[in-house]
Amino acid sequence: PTPEGHTAVMEASDLGNAIYREFNRIQAIHPSIQILAKQIMPDHFHAVVWCHEGFEGSIKVVARSFSQACSRIAREYARKQREGNARLSVGTSSRSLPSLSALSNRAAPTSPKTPSFAKMPTLPMEELDCGNGARVLFEKPFIRTLSHKGQLKNIIKYTHNNPDNAIMREENPDLYVIRRGIVINGLTFDTMGKNRLLDFPLRQTVAISRNATEEKIQQMAEQALREAERGAVTYTVAISEGEKHVAREIREHGMPLIVIMPEGVPPEGTAAARYFHPHGVYHKACGEGRLLILSPSEHNYSLESVVKRTEAELKRRCMARGLTYTPIPHNSKRWRFIACNVMLQMITE
Repeated sequence: PTPEGHTAVMEASDLGNAIYREFNRIQAIHPSIQILAKQIMPDHFHAVVWCHEGFEGSIKVVARSFSQACSRIAREYARKQREGNARLSVGTSSRSLPSLSALSNRAAPTSPKTPSFAKMPTLPMEELDCGNGARVLFEKPFIRTLSHKGQLKNIIKYTHNNPDNAIMREENPDLYVIRRGIVINGLTFDTMGKNRLLDFPLRQTVAISRNATEEKIQQMAEQALREAERGAVTYTVAISEGEKHVAREIREHGMPLIVIMPEGVPPEGTAAARYFHPHGVYHKACGEGRLLILSPSEHNYSLESVVKRTEAELKRRCMARGLTYTPIPHNSKRWRFIACNVMLQMITE
């Protein structure tokens, strides 16, 4: 069950169970690979694996072998169905014979709404050589390497929550679409979430120094909540710990939030862009229409207005600390983070 009380599960079909068994063989064949989490969905398979020291192969080769094995399994299902249909054509009813499309996995959510996955892209297996008009069941695997603190815990949780997240995406598909080239006060962003949050007249910006004390952060969080309760939409970059804390308070109290993400959404046309959507608690906020993610375009960082205001802000911060400002590269993380805070001010003016 999710913290909100929802419980969404996938009822694995015969084909789904066969895919599970095939995936579990990986650990037997490659003892150095540990399976940490897996989840089969109506239109994809998601897994987290740990390649321990001693693994000498390639995870891409392992994933490709798994995909090819699943294709063989699907072709066998297709063959059996064709043979079954041929027998049934001699005057018997076919109502009791499940089609291969019915062998795809079904969602059985116990949330207040109980949507089916009929609208989600399922595998048209009755047309398969391998079901989908192709010789392979799965497309080329999308592999992401985890390298930062906290990623492993988050991705395992995300994998287990896939069914619940899928319900949110089915109920609100438009909120999980990347919209490119949205212009806001002369700046260009890619967005995901509820764009109409930009139209709310009451706005507040949250920018907190990395050196802010816990007491100061708590005061700003309480002030931000008061403004949000009055109807203000909160804008933040959520980079410093203080900004993250305020964003979390706003989100957990069910208030609308607009976040500028310096790393942004993946480039158009990439596999990462195709599968991108907010993770964790942001996923729920997005599906409920309480979140908008803004990803600055590269063009923004070279705009004269952004460059001037970013340089001025860096100088101001140095002077406040009694330091002499030395220009830093515009492609450095610090410069871009400050530039994002400048953009935050520009879109809320």
